[in-house]
Amino acid sequence: MREFTHEGSAILNEGESLQERQKADKDFGRLVSLRLARTEVLEYEDLSIESEATKKLCLQWENLEVHNGLVYRRSRSQRSGEPDYLQLLVPRIT
Repeated sequence: MREFTHEGSAILNEGESLQERQKADKDFGRLVSLRLARTEVLEYEDLSIESEATKKLCLQWENLEVHNGLVYRRSRSQRSGEPDYLQLLVPRIT
């Protein structure tokens, strides 16, 4: 497994996947788990018990996509004729 580093810190430990790191991220891990398990956004009542970060990220639900077990945000191009692009939700380095 290739180890990626950032300023001397390992981003992925040996045997750890990016999918696992997304789910474990303290800021968006809950959203990742929800998006992997559901196609529909949570109902208001169910969302009310979630953290503020999860609530804010759920506002982007329609732009979140799952590809190969990873969650991406689709960003719409602001320039005419240019394609949209996918932005990987990258977990924090701990």
